[in-house]
Amino acid sequence: MNGWRRSSRAPLSLALALSACTSWRVETDPLPAPLDGRTMSVVRVLTRNGETIVVYEARLSGDSIIGLQRQTGVTTSRRIAIAVDNVARLERRSLDLWRTIYTPVAVLAMTLVLAVLVAAFTCQPA
Repeated sequence: MNGWRRSSRAPLSLALALSACTSWRVETDPLPAPLDGRTMSVVRVLTRNGETIVVYEARLSGDSIIGLQRQTGVTTSRRIAIAVDNVARLERRSLDLWRTIYTPVAVLAMTLVLAVLVAAFTCQPA
């Protein structure tokens, strides 16, 4: 029984991690500080002309943010470079702990309320 519990923890932990809610957070530090010397798995760049570009494996190279951009309907990604001077705002994906914890709690609470209401309306008094 103890082995079953241990083996069931890994898939449960993985499911919770994969279902975690994330949101875009604006980088408040001016460029190039957020990318200086590191690679970010995914960033969203808002350019000065209003275009929004999602860049994967983004890093700073010279005066540009370089990385990969996924194309709709194509399995491969293409390399992209965006001049730092053309960046109006940089956002990164981050875990939203509030949503991650309270969304399943709210779903569970609503399910319990629904179950109680169904039980209350279907029970016949004796």
